[in-house]
Amino acid sequence: EKKEKPKEKTEILVDLARPIDILIAEDNPINQKVIKKIMAKLGLQAEIAGNGLEVLDALEKKSYDLILMDMQMPEMDGLQATREVRKLDSSTLAKQPIIIALTANAMESEKRDCFKAGMDDFLAKPVRWELLAQTLEKWFGKEAELMRVQQQP
Repeated sequence: EKKEKPKEKTEILVDLARPIDILIAEDNPINQKVIKKIMAKLGLQAEIAGNGLEVLDALEKKSYDLILMDMQMPEMDGLQATREVRKLDSSTLAKQPIIIALTANAMESEKRDCFKAGMDDFLAKPVRWELLAQTLEKWFGKEAELMRVQQQP
């Protein structure tokens, strides 16, 4: 008699050094759902901010390890929000988050603007889960964590 193979789970776990707190800054409800679904597929949870002002509000209540920042949002766009986050000092923020731009325009000039504003990395939209997983491991994987620990004085 044949033994049935256990069904494979669709969850692809990202190999992170520790659990991370994630904030998604995205104004489009469909994009919010898509990114949250991708996060769930990677075994992660995230909170949502609808624009840059909501990002700043969220950071007053909680420290995030990572912000996925949409570039074009109403009230305050991703570049301005990033500049504001980078101005926050340790009395407001326990630690500066890694900020990754989410943008439909993956042009060099836009990438330059992202880095100039203080963003750490860049992902083109639509976000592909494989690329997001690679990016998360790049910043929060065990090797990245080791590098950070070794760099501390």
